[in-house]
Amino acid sequence: MMVKAVIPRIKNAKPRIVLGLIMSAAMATVLSFVITLSYTGFTPNLLSIWIQRLVISLSVGPPIALMLLPLVMKLVGRTFREL
Repeated sequence: MMVKAVIPRIKNAKPRIVLGLIMSAAMATVLSFVITLSYTGFTPNLLSIWIQRLVISLSVGPPIALMLLPLVMKLVGRTFREL
């Protein structure tokens, strides 16, 4: 008799993943603009510099958020004992 492995799943994983992606993309967008503006000021090429940094932020931010999501959910669950 073969026993199937039980894979633990996060309740409502898809909405949480989408929420994490949207929040991390929004934060990457805002922070990359604010940091670019603070370093360069209002220069004529501000938009092109910001777009370059935005691409980097979006390539790093959401994947890191997805990797940290289970850890953060576990920490919050232990802290509040509600999740």
